[in-house]
Amino acid sequence: MRARTAALGAVLLAACAGAGQPASAPEASASSTAAASATVAPVQAVSSEYGKLTLKTAPRASCNVLIRVSAPSVGEAPPPAASGIADESGVLTVTYATPRITATAGTHDVTCLAGELSSSVSTRFLLAFRPLSAMGLMVKIRADDGTLDGAAIKTEPSLVPVRDAMLAKLRATLTAEWKLGTRGLSAVSLVESSEDLLMTVVAARGTSVHRRGPDGSEDVVVYAADDHGAISADNGVAVAMHELGHIWCCYGAGTTDGHWSVAQKSPELSGVDAYGLMNHPVQCVIFPTSRIESCPNRFSERELRAMGFSEIPAPPPDACLGQKGALSARLADQDSQLASLQQQIDATNGQITDLGTRIKTIEGQYPNGIPQSVYPTYTAMVDQYNGLVRTNRDRVAAYNQLVATRNDTARAINALLC
Repeated sequence: MRARTAALGAVLLAACAGAGQPASAPEASASSTAAASATVAPVQAVSSEYGKLTLKTAPRASCNVLIRVSAPSVGEAPPPAASGIADESGVLTVTYATPRITATAGTHDVTCLAGELSSSVSTRFLLAFRPLSAMGLMVKIRADDGTLDGAAIKTEPSLVPVRDAMLAKLRATLTAEWKLGTRGLSAVSLVESSEDLLMTVVAARGTSVHRRGPDGSEDVVVYAADDHGAISADNGVAVAMHELGHIWCCYGAGTTDGHWSVAQKSPELSGVDAYGLMNHPVQCVIFPTSRIESCPNRFSERELRAMGFSEIPAPPPDACLGQKGALSARLADQDSQLASLQQQIDATNGQITDLGTRIKTIEGQYPNGIPQSVYPTYTAMVDQYNGLVRTNRDRVAAYNQLVATRNDTARAINALLC
């Protein structure tokens, strides 16, 4: 999960120049072609901005818009074209997805058809800078389509179900886990288009990475497996959060290649999360009983400060640690009960042994029959002996039942990933 700089290799949809704020009125040039005796009013661009174009043309004219803008070196470009049909008054508003790109200007090339008549216009639009804010981030998550940055990649069929499970888990839990991980300071919204950042989940082996292109574009690539094997869906969420954290953390003094140079235990965190999320390697834990690996998904205070937050609240209670604490208290109580039962069983066994010795002594003294004067004492001892045996038999049964319950509690603790 090491951050790296992406090479500039994406194809430019069109060259562009200029910078500034979006213009209030578009710059446009129009032309029309028709049969020798036919005329049509030229299409006019009423307004033109990234993601939205309003046109005035002939009623019910069919219009096609080519979107000319420099493609980002990483991440997603807007669609190459959009289309629509004008209403009865000749007005048409065309909209399209607007993923974050770093281009400063683009062009809408429009051609409208009304019967055999055509009219064209080209209108320029400007793009304002769109920063990635830690306060809120719109993320689009998609599976790879066999390519990355337009180039074919080698996917592994065996990792397709791993990728799909990870994708489902991310879509189901990333928003909530990010909120918990940032203590409610930041929000991630999952969108189908017009994203701030694209996250691609790939059915291949590799090092998951946050990429920053030379043009300032950014994206995240999460692989279904690394050098150690397939990554679980739960740990895939932790990997994704780590890579998203690289947008803001960790750079400057005390860091190496986007990670802390020295891992520090965070006093406000505990368990798997004790060292935060932005170390290399990430401080994951393999639980010895289940052999399951669990990775952190909570940011430390210094990581949240690196993301730009100054007032850091205490982390919310960890549900897993709360459950572990309750189960551990139950286990301690059960162990205490077992110890008490064992003491009672041992003490009663001592009494049984003593009575058994005394009974055998009497029987040895009177091999031909116990005298009437001794017999009441003898029978009382036998009754007491039998009573103690029954009592201890019940205690042993209770002990064994409690052992089974206690072991269930221990297994529940060992199954927790914290």
